[in-house]
Amino acid sequence: MRYAKGYLIRDQVNSPEFFAYTGFLMSFPWEWFVTLAFPIEENAGPVKTKMRRLWFTRKLCTVERIQVGYFYVEAAQGNFSHIHMLMLGRRIRYGFTKTLDLVSRSFWESFWKHQTKVEKPVSISSLATYCVAHIHNPKYDWVDDGFYNLKLLKKCKMGSFK
Repeated sequence: MRYAKGYLIRDQVNSPEFFAYTGFLMSFPWEWFVTLAFPIEENAGPVKTKMRRLWFTRKLCTVERIQVGYFYVEAAQGNFSHIHMLMLGRRIRYGFTKTLDLVSRSFWESFWKHQTKVEKPVSISSLATYCVAHIHNPKYDWVDDGFYNLKLLKKCKMGSFK
C-alpha cells in the first residue's frame, strides 16, 4: 500500500499488496471480530471515530483486566461510519492465561450504545480478506487502518504465549 500526504492510495483488490496484507493478518490468532457502527445522524468523522475506538478498547482492558492487541479498519461512506477490529487478548497471572475467548461477547455488544457485533472468528482468512477489501474499496469517503499494541501482537504471532 502507498500513502500520499497521510492518505491511503487505494490499489486494486487483486494487487500483490492486497494479498500480502491479507496473508500477514492471517498469521495472528485472532479471537474476536468486532464491528462498531455509528448512527447516520451522528456523522462521526475520523477523529471522533478514533476516539470512540480507543474508548471502547480501553474500557475492555480495564474492566476485564486484560491486554488487547488488534488490527482496525475505520471507514465512512457519506454520514455512515463504522469500525472493524480483529482482536486478541492476553493476561497471564498465577500460571493461568486469560484470553478474549473467556470474555463475554454479549456483554461487550450491549456495552456499545449503537449497532455492534462481537463474534468469534470462524474463518480468519475470510475476515482478513474482508477487512483488507475495506481498505481498497473506492466507495468509502475515508478509510484508516492500523494496529494497536504491537508488542502483544508480535508476541502472539511468534507463539510466545501458549
